[in-house]
Amino acid sequence: NFQALEADFTQNADDATALSDEDDVTLLDFTVNSNGIQTLNSTLTFTFNTDVTNILENFDLQVGGVNIGGAETYPLTGSGTILTVTGFTSVDVTNATMFTLLADIKAGATSGNDFTVSLASSGVNVSPGSAESFTTFTNNVDVSVLEADFTQNADDATAIADENDVTLLDFTVNSNGI
Repeated sequence: NFQALEADFTQNADDATALSDEDDVTLLDFTVNSNGIQTLNSTLTFTFNTDVTNILENFDLQVGGVNIGGAETYPLTGSGTILTVTGFTSVDVTNATMFTLLADIKAGATSGNDFTVSLASSGVNVSPGSAESFTTFTNNVDVSVLEADFTQNADDATAIADENDVTLLDFTVNSNGI
C-alpha cells in the first residue's frame, strides 16, 4: 500500500483586535503536521485585502513562539497587498509545528484600517511531497485607535476660609491600551 507524503495544515483561532502603536500582533497562526518526514520551505505568501503599507511594519514569522531561523526577508508587493516571507531556514514539520505571523501596528492606525490576511495552499512550499489541500486560511484584524478616556468625578464642594487641601477638581483617566 502506497500513501502520498503530505503535510496537513490547520488554522488556529485568530480573530484579533489590535490597537494603533501595538507591537507583536498575531496576524495569522497555523499548525503544520506531516504524515512522514517533510520540511516547510521558504517561500510563504500572505495576501491582504487592502494596502497595509501604512498600517503594518516589522513583520515576523515565528515557529513555536520562537523567531524562525535564517535571514528572513518580508517584501510587501502588489501595492502593499502581498507579503512574501523568504530567506528562512527550512522547518521540519514531521511533528505538529505551529507557525505565527506577527507585525506591529503603526501609531497612526485607526478603525478605518481594519484588514484581512489570507494564506492559500498555493502560497506554501513543502519538500519532499506536497501540502495537503486546504481551503484558504483567513483572519480578520480589527484596528482601534489608542485612546485615553477622561471622566470627571463629582466636584461640587464648599470650602471654608483658611482650609487646606481643598479639592478643586478631580477626574479619572483610563486608556484602552498602554
